[in-house]
Amino acid sequence: MIRSILPFKATSLLLGMLTLILFVSFSGCSTLQQQDRLQREQDLAQRAVKELLLIALPRIQSYKTPETWISASSSSLIPAGAGTIVQNLKVIPGLSGYINHYLEIARKLLEAAIKESLSEMIDLASSATFTNPLQIVRGSSNEATMAFKAINEDRFATMFETYFKEHVELQDSWTAIIRQYNLYAETKNQLASLTDSEEIETLDIPIIDHIVGISINQFTSTLALQEVYIRSIAGSYDSAPLQMFATTGRP
Repeated sequence: MIRSILPFKATSLLLGMLTLILFVSFSGCSTLQQQDRLQREQDLAQRAVKELLLIALPRIQSYKTPETWISASSSSLIPAGAGTIVQNLKVIPGLSGYINHYLEIARKLLEAAIKESLSEMIDLASSATFTNPLQIVRGSSNEATMAFKAINEDRFATMFETYFKEHVELQDSWTAIIRQYNLYAETKNQLASLTDSEEIETLDIPIIDHIVGISINQFTSTLALQEVYIRSIAGSYDSAPLQMFATTGRP
């Protein structure tokens, strides 16, 4: 009886080991298959994000600044620190003309800067490598735009800064405003010193950095609008990568 039990136990143990080996092997193969599938999805998503950007970027060629920016009181082209200038437009002789001249130049240059940057933007998109493209595809409606900005914002700033510094009319037109305001402030302060009145602070507000920031914001917001539209019609494209945007839910 003892002899018959021992072979049975050995056989059971052997079968158990074989089952475990088969289970581990199957699990390992399944994990490798999952990793391979995920990598293929990431590769396709990488292409999808690039294709979306390369379609969206040329469409920014038609960019125009908001119409409300022709008014000093509602224009983002006026730095926040220049509120006292806007408040004194009707008080300081000639200041309104200087402001209008600056706004006209700034609007035209901003539009031109964005349009002229597009060839380099397209090069940046073509050579970009996104760390988690599948997350971008499955993300919010402007996820590709934000990811593109995140990896290139320093380059954007350098690009726009170079452009505006080369076009000295922007700085010159702003300097004329500051000079006119400060002349008024200095004259008022001379009178104030005679009457013990409160003096007016003169201003020294840089403009290039402000306009660079506005340019980046306008570029990315315009690109984001194009991304939203492309995502909304992604299913109509004859492109497997782009169709990924049509098969993923977004918040």
